[in-house]
Amino acid sequence: MPHISIIIPTYNRSFIVGKAIESVLQQTYDDYEIIVIDDGSTDHTYENLAPYRDRIRYEYKENGGIASARNRGLELARGEYIALLDSDDLWQPEKLQKQMACFAAHPEYGMVATRCITHTVDSHFNTIEMSKLRRSGKSGWIYKDLFFRNFIRTSSVVIKSECFRKVGRFDESLPRCEEIDMWLRLSKTYPVGFINEGLTIYTRRPKEIRVDNIEGRRYWLKVLEKNYDPDLIPKGAYKKRMARIYTHLAENLIGQGSKEEGEKALRQTLSLSPLDFKAWKNYLLLYLKR
Repeated sequence: MPHISIIIPTYNRSFIVGKAIESVLQQTYDDYEIIVIDDGSTDHTYENLAPYRDRIRYEYKENGGIASARNRGLELARGEYIALLDSDDLWQPEKLQKQMACFAAHPEYGMVATRCITHTVDSHFNTIEMSKLRRSGKSGWIYKDLFFRNFIRTSSVVIKSECFRKVGRFDESLPRCEEIDMWLRLSKTYPVGFINEGLTIYTRRPKEIRVDNIEGRRYWLKVLEKNYDPDLIPKGAYKKRMARIYTHLAENLIGQGSKEEGEKALRQTLSLSPLDFKAWKNYLLLYLKR
């Protein structure tokens, strides 16, 4: 039986998924299986995976979203550990080896994540910029830290299989931020390890950022509300956190021309944090531009 099951969900990324698989095959730790879940692709994903057919377990399913694809991978997984890799991201060769060493040193950890390097690409996945390290993190009981600042990217994690039996699988009602929901559930139940090395390469496309920020922040609010624990986080701190996200949501909405929706978000900010200077400033600017 493989020690690690690597789950790669993909949807219409026939031109890039092979690079993700190649980054797995280059790992210095080799006790693993690769599970590719094709979430209803309509391109040439199946044909382009032909060179890897003897190295992967491939399953096609009807399109159901990223959470359902990961959950199907979890159903097929045989490993004691689960590693997640999005089909447009990459791993550095020593990633798995260093994470498994971290688990060996800290058997109490339920999950070990790594820091990421952000790889900015155009619509054809040509490199625009390879940035410096982003999102430093910390180890231990980090639920409160993650509630106020998510520093874990999906493709960086390795999780003990037993954790999913205890906290459940990915929430398929969340088309976005399903990973943040999982990290919060996990970090309330298990201590988490974090390796502050850029062992994961996260891919970002600039044209998608504004839309992601708007929809992403809406679901982020839903996830934080769902996972809020008043025994661990004071009510005032919770309101301030939610107010900050509403402010960012308002700025994104106003920036794309949705002024009425932006104004509603600002009102939400002020209902949570009446003395929020940034919200009042944005509200005033919006009023003056009428």
